[in-house]
Amino acid sequence: CLCIERYWAGFVYPTSVWVGDSPVLQFLLKCQLVKEKMNGLSTDDIYTKKQVEKGLIKLQILTDLPVTGVADEKVLKMVSTNKCPVKAQEPLKLISKQKTRKACRCNSVLDYNGNGECRSTFQGYRWCYVDPGSGCRDRRWTGGTWWSWAACSRR
Repeated sequence: CLCIERYWAGFVYPTSVWVGDSPVLQFLLKCQLVKEKMNGLSTDDIYTKKQVEKGLIKLQILTDLPVTGVADEKVLKMVSTNKCPVKAQEPLKLISKQKTRKACRCNSVLDYNGNGECRSTFQGYRWCYVDPGSGCRDRRWTGGTWWSWAACSRR
């Protein structure tokens, strides 16, 4: 993990993050990438590292960054602008790009453990194997095969 501990500042417990000390968490909440707690409890401003990591993954998928779940330099630059990314800012350009790009979809492959086809999760998100030329922007190469989270989110 390339976690930059100063950005995880504000621990109440080693596995938690306080909103007041984390600009990254504040940004993820503002952009609705982490669900805001509204229980009326004194702990409503405390989140787990896992919740922050999942929010970072959503942000990275949305902005076509490498999906790591870590607040790297590119994420921190986005946080510093304080502008939430907007999905499909230019819909006409996206539509024309999609026509030339192969679709992002699962390829029906299962591994020897029965994983793939959105049946299991990695880092809290469902995934599947995809073809080498698939249009999945988050496509990753691991263990001799390509896989993607995005293909499962399109189902």
